[in-house]
Amino acid sequence: MKNGQGRLPQVLRIQKVYSRHVRFLKCLN
Repeated sequence: MKNGQGRLPQVLRIQKVYSRHVRFLKCLN
């Protein structure tokens, strides 16, 4: 369970960066 909690912040951070990247691509299109 401890490992899962430690991974959560990383996943959220990746999701944030990914969503930002998708937004950037949408702006280009």
